Amino acid sequence: MGFEEQIKRAYKKLKASVYYDKTQVILRNSIAEYESIGIENIELKFRKISKILNGNDKEWNDYEQKLLLSINALTLPKKIKSNEDSIIINDLITQIQIAENQYFIDMDVEGHLLGVLWILYIGKLIDSNVYKCSYGNRLSEKLISEDTGEANFTNTLFKPYFTQYESWRDYGLEKAQEHLKLSKDVIILTMDFRRFFYSVHFEEENFDEYLSIYMKQPDIGGEIVKINIIKRINKFVYKVLKKYSSLFKKEFEERVFLPIGFLPSNILSNEYLRKFDSAVIERWNPLYYGRYVDDIIIVDKVEKNSGLFDLVNTNTINKTEIIEYFLCKCNADKSSKCPRNAYLLKNDENKKIYYVNSTFLGNSKGRVEVQNNKVNVFYFRHNFSDALITKFKKAIALNKSEFRYMPEDDNILESGDYSEIFGLQYSDSINKLSGIKGVSIDKYELSKFLGKYLRVGGLINDKKELMFINDILRIFNGRVVIENYLVWEKIVEILAINNKFDVLIDFIGLIVKSISNLNYTYFECTMKMETSLVKILYAGLCRGLSLNWGENAKQCIESIYKLVIKNNTREISDAASKFSYKEVLKQRQNFLVTRMLDNNAIPALIDIIIESNNFKMFTDKIKLNLTVLEEFMKYIGEFEFKNINYYYYPYIISPQELQLSAIFYDIKNNEKLRNPEELLAIINYNYNRLNFKAQKSKSKNYIDEIDVKEIIETKDYDLFAIKVGKSINKQKEKIKVALANVKLDEKNFIDVLTNSPCRSRERYKNLAAVVKEAIKNNADILVLPESYLPIEWLPIVMSISAKTQMAIITGVEHIVSGTLVYNFTATILPFIYEDCKYAYLNMHSKVVYSPDEKFTIEGYRFDCAEGRNHELFVWNNLWFPVYCCFEVASIKRRALFQSIADLVVTIEWNHDINYYSSIIESLNRDLHCYCIQVNTSDYGDSRLIKPSKTENKDIVKIKGGVNSTALIDEINIKALRDFQIKEYGLQKMDKAFKPTPPFFSPDIVNAKRKGSLWNQIEHYMKE
Repeated sequence: MGFEEQIKRAYKKLKASVYYDKTQVILRNSIAEYESIGIENIELKFRKISKILNGNDKEWNDYEQKLLLSINALTLPKKIKSNEDSIIINDLITQIQIAENQYFIDMDVEGHLLGVLWILYIGKLIDSNVYKCSYGNRLSEKLISEDTGEANFTNTLFKPYFTQYESWRDYGLEKAQEHLKLSKDVIILTMDFRRFFYSVHFEEENFDEYLSIYMKQPDIGGEIVKINIIKRINKFVYKVLKKYSSLFKKEFEERVFLPIGFLPSNILSNEYLRKFDSAVIERWNPLYYGRYVDDIIIVDKVEKNSGLFDLVNTNTINKTEIIEYFLCKCNADKSSKCPRNAYLLKNDENKKIYYVNSTFLGNSKGRVEVQNNKVNVFYFRHNFSDALITKFKKAIALNKSEFRYMPEDDNILESGDYSEIFGLQYSDSINKLSGIKGVSIDKYELSKFLGKYLRVGGLINDKKELMFINDILRIFNGRVVIENYLVWEKIVEILAINNKFDVLIDFIGLIVKSISNLNYTYFECTMKMETSLVKILYAGLCRGLSLNWGENAKQCIESIYKLVIKNNTREISDAASKFSYKEVLKQRQNFLVTRMLDNNAIPALIDIIIESNNFKMFTDKIKLNLTVLEEFMKYIGEFEFKNINYYYYPYIISPQELQLSAIFYDIKNNEKLRNPEELLAIINYNYNRLNFKAQKSKSKNYIDEIDVKEIIETKDYDLFAIKVGKSINKQKEKIKVALANVKLDEKNFIDVLTNSPCRSRERYKNLAAVVKEAIKNNADILVLPESYLPIEWLPIVMSISAKTQMAIITGVEHIVSGTLVYNFTATILPFIYEDCKYAYLNMHSKVVYSPDEKFTIEGYRFDCAEGRNHELFVWNNLWFPVYCCFEVASIKRRALFQSIADLVVTIEWNHDINYYSSIIESLNRDLHCYCIQVNTSDYGDSRLIKPSKTENKDIVKIKGGVNSTALIDEINIKALRDFQIKEYGLQKMDKAFKPTPPFFSPDIVNAKRKGSLWNQIEHYMKE
């Protein structure tokens, strides 16, 4: 692989890392600007970088110097000073005193790009030697190709923060509980280091050692040019550290430390503590020692009659003695013989602080200090309750489970109760008002709340839902807005997608005023805090407004420009030119063309608009809210998926996004939907091509998790078999099924036909409640009635299906496009491919409309868009068809699947429950399978039945109820198949089910049990 190709891969990884990092707002903005010149020109840049790295010394030195000169330090607020003697007040604080600053590196994008290249060649070797229970900042296993040893063309660089953090914390708690159950006392010590990145020190010799590790690799012999490049990149990374550190000579002494925001720092932080990790294991050898960057958990058992056991039982022990016992002595029982320089921590008695013994650091000049106020010691006696650990684990599990559900906009959006984002500080009982020391915004809860609101806000259209938006300026005062500068972009996005431009102008005004009132310690060589925050504001404004276009957006930008330019603070007014309409317009376009906008906020791939309009439309001359499906679809023009030639996506384009985009295209152009084979072809062609710049030519499918076969083709209908999931490996004996008990409103149907569809908060809340109930009960399949789900909500439901791996079958509310009305049934089948969770979507277009339904549609001067396909689904070797209401009334169509179906699913919106009850009971016996029927709750007769005698056939039967919920029960697929392969006599003796009907084929059942039916299905269906 050429070095230019490595640069392309490094750029994709840099871009993806920054896209998901909420702290890298400014760098994300810079990357959007950097790439805005277009793919061909950006690749010319990469070619130039490769040439310079391969070129003569002067050319390289000039380039390197340019990058080093671009280095600056952003100054941002870390902690705001609180005055405990002041009164507690909930309005604007005029003077904002910053107690502690936070610094991030600001550097040319290409400097960061070289940093990623260093990771791909040298950093990966350093990471491979890091202690296995060091969880923070670890490189992904998918980073390097096993075949070539080079970087993959993927967006992966580091392992995801949330999974690594959970592993670091949860494994320690599990170890503690394991040993408590063994009747062992347990001690847990947690601590972290004060301003760790600023406390380390690196010498150039350290980087020479890293280079020598690379040189020892067996696969680089003879590559002289490549070795010279690696030497240059390696020395450049050290020079970045040195140049950045030189900005802070007065504050952090004469050290070369790690810039926050420079990706090699993540690798080097673990390397710096590698000796310390080894020393803890070798000298202490606890049950568990885990480190997440500079956060440490140590778990150890306490033996009876040990020195620690005796120490704890003195009843006067404190944290200091525990630290001394474990970390300031190499052998607790023979401490007098322990040389001082072997201690893991040293105690500076004058300042009463502990710091890591330099013997166990990457360099002796570093001074890594323990934060005394963050040291915690927990001692658990085995014969007493471990309730604290259990409660903590439950709280973690509860918090994790929130992200499995659909985002809910609870009562806070309706009642104006935002108390969940506030935290009270107490000095006494929680029940005493006098015990309150203060009130503050909980940053985590605020961020979580805004994230949920952002996902829900674009899905509903309800006056109550706008209450929070109107209250934003009451929630955010000057102090709060500065403390939470990282959520500015979310607020801008929320206001933009809800067309609340007047509130947005006022919110920006509050930010600008608050920035003007800062009081902080400033170091001359760094960027001023005002300037840094204005850069963050500008980046968030441009990205948020990239989602909404039109005259109102233009006027909003012009008003903000006037507001900024009038500010009397020089640092703010100097940046005013960036807020001009021309500049903001250009940067908004950059976020789109580089795909760095919030992809989760839009209903389909932005490519299908960009490719079909050649990007000329994004000038505010048209009204287009990209988060609103109706507006999004207006601007889908003619294009071919194969013509998308963009490869630097910062996220993975999932199969469901490709499917949805193709479906929206077909609906917009008043076409019949592509059949499942054609849709799969789009996935096959584009998944690897767009995500990995590769095409699997040897295989029909991009993965072996999905396959489609056309089994029957007649003049009246086509039958497709669709397989999702590996048939044998993932099959379950028992399947948990959730039947939705929900109401359908006839008015909603009419509202669609009269172009005023209902997207109320209450309707969304009902859907969320049903999904939540199904997930809480670990359902494998959730079934909702016909015409239930607005199509705008389909992407979020698919996302939940993928995340939880729960299949969802639902009717999609009628869709009007031109003169046609569509009635779709969505069957969403989740699967896992290469550790990624996805969902396959089949949109079944209703084949036969009921007479009443057709009468109403035609009465409003529309035509019914009738489909012709039927589908047989195979999901992890569960075989089932899905019928939409009147379709099941056809005896020919429902007789197709005898011996093949384990389950038949019918979704309905029909008042003729006696007729459909008779059909489903007949179907249940004739096909000898489980049957699900889900209707609106006011009509009732939603059922889960099995082919058994009358008194046992109903597993679940539902009617009525005012609340939306789901009822869950199991079907035993193994028991059904084991019964079906028996002869009549044994079936009569068994009595678990009714005997199988005439012409039932046990050979088909045996093929399902062996997982071989898929390869024979054409033979059996055509018999």
